[in-house]
Amino acid sequence: MSFDALPNELIHKISALGSSPELISLCLTSRRLHSQSILSLYWTVELRRPVHIMKWCRAVRLRPGLADLTRVLGIRCDQTGLDVFSAFFTALRATVPRLRNLQTLVMHSSRNIVRTFYDVHFPDLTRISCVCCDYVFTFAQNHGQTLSVLEIRSSLEGDTDFALDAGYSSTPSAPPGGYSFPLLRRLAGSIDIAAELVPNSAVQDLEIYWPSDPDFISNNLPDLQRISRSSECFNKLYNVVRRWDASLVSALADHFNNMETLVFDPVTRNSQGFTPGDIQDIVAALEEHLPRFERLKVLTLRGREDYPLEQNVDTLFALLDEEFAVLRSWSGRTATMYLAILPLTGVLEYFGHLETATALSEQGLPSPTAMHPEAMLLLRWFLTWLATTQDDADTQAYLSFAIVTLGYQGCDELRRRWDAEGRIPPFELNAGSLHRADVMSSRIKFLD
Repeated sequence: MSFDALPNELIHKISALGSSPELISLCLTSRRLHSQSILSLYWTVELRRPVHIMKWCRAVRLRPGLADLTRVLGIRCDQTGLDVFSAFFTALRATVPRLRNLQTLVMHSSRNIVRTFYDVHFPDLTRISCVCCDYVFTFAQNHGQTLSVLEIRSSLEGDTDFALDAGYSSTPSAPPGGYSFPLLRRLAGSIDIAAELVPNSAVQDLEIYWPSDPDFISNNLPDLQRISRSSECFNKLYNVVRRWDASLVSALADHFNNMETLVFDPVTRNSQGFTPGDIQDIVAALEEHLPRFERLKVLTLRGREDYPLEQNVDTLFALLDEEFAVLRSWSGRTATMYLAILPLTGVLEYFGHLETATALSEQGLPSPTAMHPEAMLLLRWFLTWLATTQDDADTQAYLSFAIVTLGYQGCDELRRRWDAEGRIPPFELNAGSLHRADVMSSRIKFLD
């Protein structure tokens, strides 16, 4: 096999697909594949332990050309106390400035790591993602003319810290003339970070970590007002919260009613105490204020990601019934929203992948997504709901979706099984027959 005629981009993709033993064998037969494999290996560098840092620094020192290959550097080393950090500080400090082509820098685990880089300049750096500390604002401003993404993460060291400042121990102190980020499109940070950085940027995507103090709205009202004066620039707002809070919905309706995407993401979403009662107040507040969000298209309340699907199918279906009823009741409250996701059943997030929303579309089901067990379970619930719902005008779009997804004959097969057994049995979609032009043939295969 010869790779001499292939473009570098294709060789790069081939090298990214193979396993290590396969690549080693291929590299022995092709110098070009070897060079592209090395490029792939050093393009993204992920360092998770001090020993990884030392080995990488040594490799770059012995082969200086490797530094020019690196575009993404991630350091997620948890063992970064001062005693451990001092062991590799010198090597890291000497190596990192050589990364002249670096575009993304991720430093989530240690403020000490951030302090290492704060005065280093990377000419092509477009994304910084790191934990909050005093140095990060100087570092970001030094790259203000190239940054498009700035994610300053909460340290989340304890409930007390989160209550007071959402886990942010440092706040920006604006330089003379203020901050300037003309290319910034995405910003993540605390409310006061957003208040300092949003007005002098072109942010379109804003993520705010909110404190859990019950008085956080009144305490941060000046910052809210300052951000809202620039809210025409951005249309996506992600809210990271410690608890579901109905007062936040009211505040957002007052200051950010032009949002197109609105997300609420609790940091405790996978805790065992997550129950339907936890979201009653915020769901009621959303229903009340939905008409005020005149441009809203997507609304998401993120939920648990560890729901034991196979063991609690009946419970899951009951929750889906409740949440879908809420979604349908919202359809008359907004003229623009086409996707809404509620949090109790993480599987409900597959509504987006199934191209469905408050009214399921008739576009059909993409075959790769259809093979997900969670998506198939959602489809079983939906068909069960449809079979037990009285025929009315509101269900016609859903019936059309079922026919396009399952095929007309597939719907007949399921109807016969429902009449005989009173349930929708487990089934899978036949990927080979998922041709949208053919809506007659069955697209299902029963598993029992």
